[in-house]
Amino acid sequence: MIRALLLLPACLFATTLYVPGDYPEIQDAIEAASEGDTVLVGPGSYDAVDFLGKDVVVISEQGPDSTHIGPGGDYGNVMFVSGESPDAVVQGFDISDGGRGIYIEDSSPTIRGNHISGHYNGYAGGGILAHGSQSLIQNNVVVGNSTMGGSYTNYGAGVCLSGGSSVTLQNNVIAENESFLGSGVCLLSGGTSASLVNNVIAYNPAECHIYLQYSSNSISVRNCILWGSNWVEIEADGKDAEIDIAWSDIENGQEGIWGGSLTWGDGMISDTPVFVAGPYSEYQLDESLSPCVDAGDPALEFNDPEDPANPGFALYPALGLVRNDMGAYGGGGVGYWTGLEEETPPPVPPGRLPALDVYPSPSRGPLTVAYELAGQGEFTLQLHDLSGRLLETLLEGEASTGPGSLLFDAGELPPGVYLLSLRCSSTLVTRRLVLLP
Repeated sequence: MIRALLLLPACLFATTLYVPGDYPEIQDAIEAASEGDTVLVGPGSYDAVDFLGKDVVVISEQGPDSTHIGPGGDYGNVMFVSGESPDAVVQGFDISDGGRGIYIEDSSPTIRGNHISGHYNGYAGGGILAHGSQSLIQNNVVVGNSTMGGSYTNYGAGVCLSGGSSVTLQNNVIAENESFLGSGVCLLSGGTSASLVNNVIAYNPAECHIYLQYSSNSISVRNCILWGSNWVEIEADGKDAEIDIAWSDIENGQEGIWGGSLTWGDGMISDTPVFVAGPYSEYQLDESLSPCVDAGDPALEFNDPEDPANPGFALYPALGLVRNDMGAYGGGGVGYWTGLEEETPPPVPPGRLPALDVYPSPSRGPLTVAYELAGQGEFTLQLHDLSGRLLETLLEGEASTGPGSLLFDAGELPPGVYLLSLRCSSTLVTRRLVLLP
């Protein structure tokens, strides 16, 4: 055990609210939360939520396999309708069984690491509908949603964008969603655009996977796999709609694109991607047979994360070397799937102190824990397993002035997911730690 008496700065950081420990429902915790707070949600099934305009992080403790939101009402299981920013985050939930999964209007939240399935809306946006939004939609599995059977032509069972949205979709699996048009991704109104990086959009039973309705629509596609549509992969009714594609696997090549103004870039292939079932989805790549491994954009900014134990090789679920793998499990965004989101702590927004950071995560050995307190009184920094059992007290002392950090050798702990907790006076914050074999 490491014990130290430290002099640290004043304690002005955000609070973690626990569900169901402190609040029975996620909505109760959101109502009690302040800007910048985190709502940490334990396993269970919870009612639909509205973020109420609050930039808070709602994150599950053990991921979508054990933490469910919904069903919701007519608008969605999860709603962002009051001007939320990218600092409003919903992460790590099974969002299923409702009229719509996620509804976003004139807001720009971050949607990360969720399983969104089993939703139905008779018009548009079964899984996600974003109107007037600049959201980041990242590392989600959007499967088995529908808009079929309504009284009108229907669109965008997976993801539907409208109202001049400009949305980034990165490292998502969007598959087996059913609409008449654009069953994977639909740009439904003029002036709407999307940037697609490292996605799998496959086997959505419809006329096309991606649909652009107007000439003022535009999409950029990089390092993606589009496969298994009933007719074409991308359809643009607007003759001047901009379609810019490079370093992607498109079934039937350019013949898989209908309409629009097409820029067909470098690195395009039209070979069977060879999907295999893996721990993250049914749409991972066969390392030996898939032509999409190490076939994405060779620019360094698109590289797969490197395996710390095997320099020059990608960290699973990326495969092969560090050059980009096309599809949802390659590129810089793939780190989320393993917990490796940042090698170092992200920049601190002005006026906000980070309470606790740990890096690198995942790790196989030594890692750095950085912390900053606010206020006076005693503090403790502790390591817990996911059941909440205390494993070790790393630091304890009196808070005063100055940030601090420690080097912690976690090599003797079994592989798995752990929680670091920092308690200062009555405030508690946590960070997840992933230890690799």
